[in-house]
Amino acid sequence: MMIPLLLAVSSSSCLVVREDHVRIADLVTANASLRELDQSLAVFPSPLIGSIRRLGPVEWKQVAALRGYRMSDLCIKRADRELPREEVVAAIQGQLQVEVEWELIDFSRFRVPEGRVEFLRSDLLRQSPAGASKAILWRGRVATEDGGHAAIWARVRMHVQRTVLVAARDLAPGSRLQPEDFVEESRNLFPFGGQEVPAESLRRGLEVRRAISKGTLLAQSMVRPHLVQVKVGQTVRVVVATGEVRLEMAGTVEMSAKEGTQTWVRLAATGKKLRGTVQPEGIVFVEVSAERVSNAKGMVVGDRVSNCERGVCGAALEKEDRTAAVRD
Repeated sequence: MMIPLLLAVSSSSCLVVREDHVRIADLVTANASLRELDQSLAVFPSPLIGSIRRLGPVEWKQVAALRGYRMSDLCIKRADRELPREEVVAAIQGQLQVEVEWELIDFSRFRVPEGRVEFLRSDLLRQSPAGASKAILWRGRVATEDGGHAAIWARVRMHVQRTVLVAARDLAPGSRLQPEDFVEESRNLFPFGGQEVPAESLRRGLEVRRAISKGTLLAQSMVRPHLVQVKVGQTVRVVVATGEVRLEMAGTVEMSAKEGTQTWVRLAATGKKLRGTVQPEGIVFVEVSAERVSNAKGMVVGDRVSNCERGVCGAALEKEDRTAAVRD
């Protein structure tokens, strides 16, 4: 029977090849006459790791370069080895900072080709900042000299100690983070998470995206930038700009809006209604062209605006409007 004969072939008697293709150079040991041929010529794909391939008359006839040479039956196998633990450890350690503490729990036990063991940080499965106590899967590879590679894996546990922000009390969605809402604590974190909220981001203002329980590490997915919001009936500062003229006065919001969006305000001094953009600190900025102001004759501050020539009376108007705003 053909199958039993193939299975009975001893792998120790096979020709061992180190690349993913059998080349003429590999066959020289079977026939010294092949030295006159191009030694780099690939003739057959190498068998998979752990398997063997038998070459006979049928296979030899398929290679034009070997016609005219007498080739005997030959068994070939791919050079392989067990994955050494020390090489796995060295490859992982080379990707970690000195301060990272880690533990190798398990790794690939199947045979691999000869080559360089690699574990790249980009292939490390991501974890949440609080997931430092969990074992994670790190996919790696064995890179061979011919540019090929074989997949391997390692299961590791790692952490690094960092100072992080932790909720000092239960926080409701939509509330703005205040200094009394969090405390700093030293905790063991997954070293490549990068998802915790940095302390410097609080200077820009943050608000809670979803409910956060007391003692929870503040992650970036839990918060968002705080946007100033003005509401109907709220008194705000209105800055009207036309050319180089800047007028600041009081106004009442007539449409609720958030920072970066537009709203309508009614000026306290004139009763005029203007549309502007909500700025940080609740200021509503209104930009009006000089031509529009001249044509509108008093749309902003009455007929006095039409007498101004490109900002000449800007300082006087600003002072007068401040006085009017206080008086009103």
